Amino acid sequence: MEPLWGTTAVVLLNPYSDTAQLLGALTQEMRVGPLPRWSVHVWLVSDWKRDPAADKSHLIVGFFVDDIFSDPIASIVQQATSQLRWEDFAEDFSL
Repeated sequence: MEPLWGTTAVVLLNPYSDTAQLLGALTQEMRVGPLPRWSVHVWLVSDWKRDPAADKSHLIVGFFVDDIFSDPIASIVQQATSQLRWEDFAEDFSL
């Protein structure tokens, strides 16, 4: 069955890295230590696109944080995703 909204790029960031490192496999830290308390998933949309015929591009990013109440959610998302290169992961879509 074709997904209702088509395919969507998804990136899960490593909770034990200070950089926007992708989580490719279970790390040693995950085997011995707990994950940060909150799992955050955001669906980001941009006017940037590879294909001029497309309307926009989008990307779902998942990351982990210990505290989601100390800062505005926009700041938390910005901090977690600031080192991701949009061009490397986002997919175009048409409305």
